[in-house]
Amino acid sequence: MNILLYLSGDNITLPKAEANGLIESYTENKNFSKIYEKGRLYIFSCEKFPFERMSMAKIMCEFIAHGENLEDVAKKVAARISGTFRVTSYAIGNFKDPALEQRFGEMIKKHNEKLTVKLKNYENEVMCLYSENSYVSGINKNRENFIQRMPLNRPFTVPVTMHPKLARTLVNLARVKEGAQILDPFCGSGAILVEAGLMGMKIFGKDISEYMIKGCIKNLDFYGVHYGAENLKVGDALKMKKKDFFDAIVTDLPYGRSSFTTNKNLTQLYDKFMITAYNLLKEGKFAIIVSKDGVDYDFYKFKLVEEHMVRVHSGLTRRICVLKKE
Repeated sequence: MNILLYLSGDNITLPKAEANGLIESYTENKNFSKIYEKGRLYIFSCEKFPFERMSMAKIMCEFIAHGENLEDVAKKVAARISGTFRVTSYAIGNFKDPALEQRFGEMIKKHNEKLTVKLKNYENEVMCLYSENSYVSGINKNRENFIQRMPLNRPFTVPVTMHPKLARTLVNLARVKEGAQILDPFCGSGAILVEAGLMGMKIFGKDISEYMIKGCIKNLDFYGVHYGAENLKVGDALKMKKKDFFDAIVTDLPYGRSSFTTNKNLTQLYDKFMITAYNLLKEGKFAIIVSKDGVDYDFYKFKLVEEHMVRVHSGLTRRICVLKKE
């Protein structure tokens, strides 16, 4: 399958990293190959790509064709689709062409008279991403709608609660698929666990605060996420004993609690946790660790695979480290 992604502009490095994490989640994709990449356009070939899991893409398509000649692109589209279709265009530069959708639709119909243009209840939405002298086309795939899971729409929320889009991205960076055992040992209100559960993972959560665990359970129940009562516990993350048990650890380390007000104290906490995390994780698996930028900590025996920065507000930038147990 050939895939076209027009990546989100929210962050420079995370969108492509998320896409690659999803590709690497499935062993079927050992024959992955890149077809084209420029700016936010990312086109590649792989056996399996879970469109429904991708969060940091503005447009997602089953890729058909790209080139400088719109007629040639239309001919390839006409040969690929059947039944009813509509065209939706999207400018990826400063150049605007208001008549492109009608013109491109007419070209497609000319090359396959069996096709029917239908603006509602169509079978295929043909996307045409264009700049002044380049056209990229594919069949649109629906994006996940995160509005319902925004912090203000959750039954339980706290300050600086993680956006569901970022939470989902973090899980995807862990290179896991459905059924994997995911641990968030500082789960808070459960933003990461909600997204992991909705994607079919088996979730485990821990927090030192009983108040937070009760709130996390409220959120999981509200979004219909299945979990075992034994999998969500009040407790100290540093005292977890399961060895080589989890397929991934995805967590946002604490940085605002009164007991950890200095960077020195945070570093000590983080250093201790990295040892615990290494022992909890299966060999060859990933820990996705989010921390406050400026707080250095030791990765213990983990290998640093990637690092990303996400600005939350003027006083807080999150540092995301993708670590592998080798």
